[in-house]
Amino acid sequence: MRKNLKIMNKTPKNELLRIIKKIKLKGKCLSINCINKPIKSHAISQSLLKLISKNGEVIVFENNFFNARNPEGTIKEKKQGIAKATTFPGFCSYHDNYIFEEIDNLNFDLSGKQAFLYLFRSLSKAIIQKEQSITLLNEAKKIAESNNLNLKLNSFELGILIGMMNLTEHKLNLDSLLSNNDFKSIRFTLFHVEGMPDILFSGATFLDYDFQGNQIQNISRTDILFGLLAFSSVKLEEGWGILFVWDSKSDYACLAFFNSLKEYTKESKENAKLPEALARFIITRCDCTAINIDFWEKLNNTKKKDILSNINNIVKYPSVETKDNLLFGIENIFNFKVSKVSENY
Repeated sequence: MRKNLKIMNKTPKNELLRIIKKIKLKGKCLSINCINKPIKSHAISQSLLKLISKNGEVIVFENNFFNARNPEGTIKEKKQGIAKATTFPGFCSYHDNYIFEEIDNLNFDLSGKQAFLYLFRSLSKAIIQKEQSITLLNEAKKIAESNNLNLKLNSFELGILIGMMNLTEHKLNLDSLLSNNDFKSIRFTLFHVEGMPDILFSGATFLDYDFQGNQIQNISRTDILFGLLAFSSVKLEEGWGILFVWDSKSDYACLAFFNSLKEYTKESKENAKLPEALARFIITRCDCTAINIDFWEKLNNTKKKDILSNINNIVKYPSVETKDNLLFGIENIFNFKVSKVSENY
C-alpha cells in the first residue's frame, strides 16, 4: 500500500516540475505595445557579474522545492555561468538594449534617470515572476483537482493577486515617466562602498516591517497602493554602491524605512551596525543575488547556513509575518565598508 501511494504522489509532482520548467521559459516584452519575443534579460548586468566571476561563473541560489532528490524543499547554492545568471524573460532584444544600455555599460552617475532604470528593471522582473506564479498556481490547482489532492492554495493565491495588482499600478506609473522622460519624482539613497563586491543583487519589495519590528504598511490590504522599494548593486567610478530607489508615490513607506535604519545605526560606534543591517535586508528581501565563488568557499558552514536559512524562511513561508527578519541574523559575514551616503531628496 505504501509503495502504491508513492507512485500516485509521484505523478502530479513530476507533472508540476515539467510545467515549472516550461513556465520559466515563457515571458513577454514589457515595453509598451511590444509583441516581440523576449530574450533572457539580465537583472544584474553582465559587466557587473564579470567583476565577481571566477572562470565565468558565480554562485546563485536555486529553488529546489520540486526536486525529487530534495523533497523537503530548500534553497541550495550552485555555480552558474554569467550568461545565464540572474536572467528573466522580460524584454525583447531591442528594448533590453535600448532601455537599459546606459546602466549596463556606464557607472552610476547619481542621476534620476539612471536610478529610474534600476527601479524599472527590478519592477519588471517582479512582474514576470508574479505572472509565472499565477500561471503555476492555476496549473497546480488543475493537477490537485484531477488527482483528488487537497492543496491549500486560496490564501497563497490571494497574496499573489494583491501583489500583482500593486505591481501593475506601479508599472503604469513608471511607463508614463519613461514615455515623458520625466524622472523628477524618483528618489534614491546610495551607500558608497569601498573595494570590490562579494555579492551582487537586484530586487524590489513591498516594505512591511522596519528595523525595530514596527509595521510600515499592511501588505494584505486591497484598498491602498503599497510603497515599493527597489534595490540594486551599482558600479561607481570608485568602488561600488548599494542603491535604493523608489518613486514619490512610495514616500510614505520608504521614508519611514530609512528613518528606521538611521535609528537602528545611530548609537552604533562608527556605524558598525550599518553593514550588517544592509546585508540582512539584501539577503532576506532579494531573490536575485550572485556571490563571488572564492568568497563563498571561504565561508565556514555556520555562516553559509545562516545565509541559506534566512533565504529559506522567506521563500518557504511567504505568508508568515516577517517583523523579526530585520532584527537579527547575517552578522559578521559581509563586510560593507560604507564611505559615504548620497541622497536626492
